[in-house]
Amino acid sequence: MIREKKLDEKFCADCGEIIKLKAEICPKCGCRQSPVPPATFGISINSPGMKSRTTAGVLALFLGGIGMHKFYLDKPMQGIAYLFFCWTFIPALLAFIEAIRYFSMTDDEFASRLASGKLDHVGKVDLSPAGVTPDTHVKCPDCRALIPKEAKVCQYCRCSLIPQ
Repeated sequence: MIREKKLDEKFCADCGEIIKLKAEICPKCGCRQSPVPPATFGISINSPGMKSRTTAGVLALFLGGIGMHKFYLDKPMQGIAYLFFCWTFIPALLAFIEAIRYFSMTDDEFASRLASGKLDHVGKVDLSPAGVTPDTHVKCPDCRALIPKEAKVCQYCRCSLIPQ
C-alpha cells in the first residue's frame, strides 16, 4: 500500500520512510535527519542553483538589449556579446524573441532545457539523454528532473526520494 506524504511529514534521507517533519532521527533506520528549513508559508523559494523562468523573461524583455538575462542564466560570454553589440539593436531583437519563448515555456520545460544547456535551441529538442528509460530513471517530485531510480536524494534540488 502506498501512503501519501502529508504537509507535516517528510521522507527519511537514508531509507525513504515517511516520518514526521520535526523528527531528528528516523524511527525505522535510526539515521539522523538534516534540520527542518524554516516555514515559507506557501511561498516558493528557489534554491541557489534554480533560475526563474519569469525573471529570465522579464530581464530579456526590458534589459535584454544589453544581455542582462544571459548573465542571470549564467551565460556570461553570451551576455558580453550582447553588451558588445547592443548599439546595433540586434541583441534587443533577439532578446525580445527569447522573452516570448521563455514566457511560452512551462516551468518544467524551462528547468529541463536550462539544466541540459539547450535553452537557446529553437524548435522541439529531445531532452532525454541516451540511456534514460523508465526502467532506469524517475522524475523528482519537486523539480521534475530525471534522476536514477536508485538515488536517495535528487542531485538538483536535494529533495529526499522514495526508493523504488
